[in-house]
Amino acid sequence: MMITQWMSRVALVLLLASCAHGAGPAGRVPVGEPTDLTRREILAAEERIFGAIQHKDVGALRPLLAPEFVHRSPSGEELGKEAFLAGVGAVPLRIVSVRGENMAVRAYGSTALLTGVQRAVVLGTDGREMASDGAFTDVFVLRRVEGKRVWLLSFAYSVELPPPALPAPPDPAPGP
Repeated sequence: MMITQWMSRVALVLLLASCAHGAGPAGRVPVGEPTDLTRREILAAEERIFGAIQHKDVGALRPLLAPEFVHRSPSGEELGKEAFLAGVGAVPLRIVSVRGENMAVRAYGSTALLTGVQRAVVLGTDGREMASDGAFTDVFVLRRVEGKRVWLLSFAYSVELPPPALPAPPDPAPGP
């Protein structure tokens, strides 16, 4: 009987520990796990941001950024909202596409994090397309704008990724 009581206590402790870490009973959203609504809203906001950047549409991008928006680069350089917008508008090349891949959303109340890889294709001055990939983390804050629930981009961090390695040549066929 002692072993059964001990096992019951262990099971209770494990259940309580899992609830404390957000893996609680069914129907409860674990800590950091966004609701479906939040996930859809964040991904839709990011798509609008990508579209505005692709078209260098500063007018469309401005209301998607929080007043306190900051973009930080690996060098430590920080651009506030107006400097970032000016940079987007001044990109000298034609942006063919901007899209996100491997995106994941985490939510913490009125703050949400979006991580992923941004893939951009630009048309070079020689007419050739050039691609670049960057890992990013975007921080969104939930605000009320004109009475509506709106997620605004408050902070962005990105780092350029190296180009993919060329595939290794096949092994030579073994001789006779």
